[in-house]
Amino acid sequence: AAGQVLYILSALRHQGMLTVREKNLLKGMLLRRDDRVIAATAAQPGGGSSSGFEQTRDLLHELAVEEAEQRYHLVMEVFKGEADGFLNAAKEERASLLASPSGGDKTSLV
Repeated sequence: AAGQVLYILSALRHQGMLTVREKNLLKGMLLRRDDRVIAATAAQPGGGSSSGFEQTRDLLHELAVEEAEQRYHLVMEVFKGEADGFLNAAKEERASLLASPSGGDKTSLV
């Protein structure tokens, strides 16, 4: 089944019906054994007609968009956590510098 899906992804990419990015996202989903990719390619009506390929393309495009959005939100969550940690550390360092007697000119730290 996975081999057939890869073939369909390659064929759709070769015909310009999927972008390279979409194909790579979908291939990654397939490697993670995401059943939605197999289901989308299995739902091809019409014995391989152009309208069947268009329907498959639309389903795969929607899956690729969902995957890209999930990855974006995951990256933003991680980045926000790291950024919050960095800002908190910087605030603590600033506060300790202001509190120390050798902190220098306290008005220059903003």
